Amino acid sequence: MWKVAVGVLLIVGGIAFSGYKYFTGEENKLYEQAKQLEAEGKIYEAHDTILKALELNPTNRKIIAYKSQLFAQVDSDTKLKNAVSYRNSAVRAMDRGDYVDAAEKLDKANTLVYEIFPSSPVYEKAEELQAQILKDAERLKRELPERYYNRAKELANNGEYERAYNALLYIKQPSSKIIELMDQLAYQIGNDKMAEIERDSNPTAFLIRDAINWYNQISSNSPNQIDAKIKAASLNKKLKEVEKKNE
Repeated sequence: MWKVAVGVLLIVGGIAFSGYKYFTGEENKLYEQAKQLEAEGKIYEAHDTILKALELNPTNRKIIAYKSQLFAQVDSDTKLKNAVSYRNSAVRAMDRGDYVDAAEKLDKANTLVYEIFPSSPVYEKAEELQAQILKDAERLKRELPERYYNRAKELANNGEYERAYNALLYIKQPSSKIIELMDQLAYQIGNDKMAEIERDSNPTAFLIRDAINWYNQISSNSPNQIDAKIKAASLNKKLKEVEKKNE
């Protein structure tokens, strides 16, 4: 019986000692250091310190909870820094006229900012950055169409009408000026293909359909629309003749 009692005491004593280490071990010193570092604004250092504490005692719930809290701050701060970097890169890209790269960088910056929670200490800064990103996006929206318009005009002046038209297709919401240029280009391309058809004694059905398609691209506001419809009707008639011949 005495031996049993001693055994019980040893077990209880072991539990007590374990509990003492659990609450006052070296990991708790690191925990306090991490708290102090956080108070000084040294979030990354605090996070590194609490990770060391967690290595010493992976089951300490207090340390686990605090590690999660610090990780959320570190994660938000990292995302904010990366978002700022992407936004700055986007602005530089716009300044040099690389609007495709600018759009990609702004999208990445906005995604990172969106992932920062309202409870984060950097949320206010994230909101300010998001407002800047929106202004940059508005700038991109203004400048991008003009860039493609100038490029299209340059290509058209060199006689590269189809490349010029394709350049304008990148503009998602074309202005009346853009639409007018697209109408002019489509009409010119249609005329060039029709001239080719008239020179060819045996034009292909593909070439005829291509010419018809270009005429059909012309908007109702274009002064060339009526002429384009007449020419498209003529080509449709020729297309039927060619298809019947090839049967």
